[in-house]
Amino acid sequence: MKALFLCIGLVSSFGAMDDKHPDLVQELLDKMILDLSEVELHEGFHDYVIVQFTICDQQIDIHSIEGSNQEVIEAVQIKMNRLEIHADHREDKVYNFKFTFEKQ
Repeated sequence: MKALFLCIGLVSSFGAMDDKHPDLVQELLDKMILDLSEVELHEGFHDYVIVQFTICDQQIDIHSIEGSNQEVIEAVQIKMNRLEIHADHREDKVYNFKFTFEKQ
């Protein structure tokens, strides 16, 4: 089934995100909307992508990325590599985020 899917959830995982960076979470939520209309997603559960990254000079440096669908992983990776981050963050911190997707 092909449909438009949007990134709707951004959740910190492994306790890496704390209350000191809510603007970073909001900025990623605002910028990580993806058109996955050409991607076949799994039936019966939400697809997800888990990304571990740092931010240096307003650019995201992905350390690891995994998820439930290779095409979605690639779309998230491409999008994140193009982002410029303006929210408060620590350059020495490794962030772990889980993106989840839902049909719209």
